[in-house]
Amino acid sequence: MGLRNSVLLEAPQVVFGEKCITFGCKNCSTHLSQSKQVISDKYRGRLGNAFLVNKVVNILRGQAERRHMTTGLYMVCDIKCHQCKKVIGWEYLSADDDTQQFKVGKFILEANGIIYVQ
Repeated sequence: MGLRNSVLLEAPQVVFGEKCITFGCKNCSTHLSQSKQVISDKYRGRLGNAFLVNKVVNILRGQAERRHMTTGLYMVCDIKCHQCKKVIGWEYLSADDDTQQFKVGKFILEANGIIYVQ
């Protein structure tokens, strides 16, 4: 099996006075998201710091499962890089707590699973 076709994210020069950064898979550098998609960098993943982001590309979704997290019970699915299959975070599919509904449809990217790519 060969490489999959990947979406390449083109970063604009400047977004709101800051350079836009493209995030890639740490294992294979496949583009995953951009800094302009980051909602918060104050999240924790399984292995450390993480980003809550609006949009990711070039992923495969795992099976949905219920997980107990710091802020409640969620239905989530792991997300993997579609090239190398490394787990890079998860997607929030539903939240039991009404105050956490803003996370539904958003993604966690584990900081230790991504790199900045040019």
